[in-house]
Amino acid sequence: MKAEIVHASEADIPASSDEGEDVPAKDRQFVTALARGLSVLRAFTSSTEVLGNQEIARRTGLPKPTVSRLTHTLRELDYLRIVKDRDKYQLGPAVLALGMSFFRANSFAQIARPFLQELANATQAHVALGIREGLNSVYMQLWRGRGQSITISREIGFNLPLAKSAMGLAMVAALDPDERPGVIAGLRGQLGDDWPRLEAELARGRREIEETGYCIALGAWNREINAVAAPLIAPETGTLYVVNVSGPAFILTERMLHEETGPRLRATIERMRETGAVEWPPVVGRPRSFY
Repeated sequence: MKAEIVHASEADIPASSDEGEDVPAKDRQFVTALARGLSVLRAFTSSTEVLGNQEIARRTGLPKPTVSRLTHTLRELDYLRIVKDRDKYQLGPAVLALGMSFFRANSFAQIARPFLQELANATQAHVALGIREGLNSVYMQLWRGRGQSITISREIGFNLPLAKSAMGLAMVAALDPDERPGVIAGLRGQLGDDWPRLEAELARGRREIEETGYCIALGAWNREINAVAAPLIAPETGTLYVVNVSGPAFILTERMLHEETGPRLRATIERMRETGAVEWPPVVGRPRSFY
């Protein structure tokens, strides 16, 4: 019988992922109405989730009358569908069409598949490929070791805050210098009084990435889960991705992450690099100022 570990509810993750609330105000090309409509779609953290206007308003911070107009419009365009007899909404087929277009345009997950499935089998852990979306990282693909007895409940599209995950630490460490200031400003605003703690964690993660190519996080998102993550670049597009290996803390101990899982992760990326499938980000092995 397989045991399952479930993280905190996805509903606890903020729907908004802006990198700084003052950015749109300074951009005369920014269309606020469009941003609000997209924030309504982001409020749905699962393809099966059902939300009413009141819950959407709570998650987005938008006034309920505004939400009512937006959900009506999105329903007319098939981005939302109403749940019969419940006056609530689910994501509609137009969202699926957009998602499929994204995956067709981003084939890197298919290139990485055999390497990362092999890594999952070797570590008997949960392996995820993620990409950044604002102040979150998003799972693009997942692999589990064959015969794995303990699993972590996750699905493609799952969001993890950059501030609370190994994937996030690796993502921020490898950001392009042009992107980093906006992300750092957004994280500082998001964390408030807790920013000094995160700042120290980001600096630690950066040092580990520079020295080894990966960084670890112990119970960052859930105290029962430890993880190690490594950034990489897809050469054809220049897109930054992160590979994350996670599992129960009593199995993936700090020592295990440093001595076995982390080196296996690095070796996997090295094999991918030898085929020309990926490149290491400039930060790996090339220390430079964090800010």
